[in-house]
Amino acid sequence: MKRDQDADFYRTEDVWFIKKDDTHETQVQLDFINKRLNHQVGLKLPLTTVLMKNVILFTVLTGVITLVIKLRPVLIDPNLWWLISLMGYIVCTSGFIYSELHGMPMFRFEKDQYGNLFVGEYFMK
Repeated sequence: MKRDQDADFYRTEDVWFIKKDDTHETQVQLDFINKRLNHQVGLKLPLTTVLMKNVILFTVLTGVITLVIKLRPVLIDPNLWWLISLMGYIVCTSGFIYSELHGMPMFRFEKDQYGNLFVGEYFMK
């Protein structure tokens, strides 16, 4: 049968406006179907996916723990921690964090009399 040209083929509640970031999300698609059909079907992952995620997690944790154990003699040195805290103090009080948070440029470029660019100011106020 030929459809009527004036009639809407899809009802308004059946139309799903897909955003560019939503197309790969399985959970977003499942939520749309659950809402439309008034069901509560949960997302179930295959055993291989769950197993691979757990293997990767435990491998990374084992690597981190091994690294900490091997670097223990270096990590207990008080001079290292004093240096780390000093560097953190310098970075936080130098205005670097403020510049990053407020989108300030790190350098201001100027031109000399011949048209060559050079850095006119560091860490703009």
